[in-house]
Amino acid sequence: MGKPINEKHAIEVALFIVAFERPFDAITVQALPGLQALLKDDYPTFNATNVMEIRFTDSKIDQQIGAVTGCQLQKFREDGRPAWMLKVEGNAIVVSCMDYTRWDEVSSKALGHIKTALTLVKSETNAVVTVIHQIIDRFVAVNKEDYQVEQVFDTKSRYLTKQALESGTLWHVYQGWFDDVPEFGGKLLNVLNLSTADNPVGLTTTIDHAVHFQFQPSMAIDALDDLFMRKAFDTLHEKNKDTIRNLLNAKQQKAITHESVNKATHEELQD
Repeated sequence: MGKPINEKHAIEVALFIVAFERPFDAITVQALPGLQALLKDDYPTFNATNVMEIRFTDSKIDQQIGAVTGCQLQKFREDGRPAWMLKVEGNAIVVSCMDYTRWDEVSSKALGHIKTALTLVKSETNAVVTVIHQIIDRFVAVNKEDYQVEQVFDTKSRYLTKQALESGTLWHVYQGWFDDVPEFGGKLLNVLNLSTADNPVGLTTTIDHAVHFQFQPSMAIDALDDLFMRKAFDTLHEKNKDTIRNLLNAKQQKAITHESVNKATHEELQD
């Protein structure tokens, strides 16, 4: 059976995203360094992000660093691996958690960071088009030579194709579908990317599920209050759990539900 990539659960990263109609203007970008002081306790490392300009000539490739387009804040583990990252660039605010514990704890922290970033990108003319929750789960095969798709998945899952089931160790399925969400005034887009890969840690199985609330029409920033954001991301969380339940086989679900070392994944399915 595939083992979760982390000691406590299978979640490699959980992302919380707010995307706008247009890229942030120059005035907004100039205000972003203010996040360094506002979030210094949560993100000790701050860096501006720049456009990389590449020009091709007859004799060489010339790379130049262009204008500042955003910023990136990070917190690292003791071993140097990233634990949290906040990126404000282009037309999006993205919070990434690589140190997942519990939904209530992680989501509250992420939404708090988004709320702080929103105060600096607030604009009456640049509305929000979507909020996204993305979870990437990974499992590692105990023995690559003995890999079978049913070590992780329910082979009767509607999300798997016949081709994937018959392709051996390496395969990839990419798909998407819409759900109507009248209470949010738009549609819910699910994007599901399932794959295997031969990595240094072993043969890994990846479940990459992103759920998008697409607002129709776009939503003003003022409408993204605490109550709305909590309801929106809790709904996206429930959609992710439902998809995972319909992907994993009975043994894998039992393992991540009942083994104490996998408490965080248990909560992903049972919260």
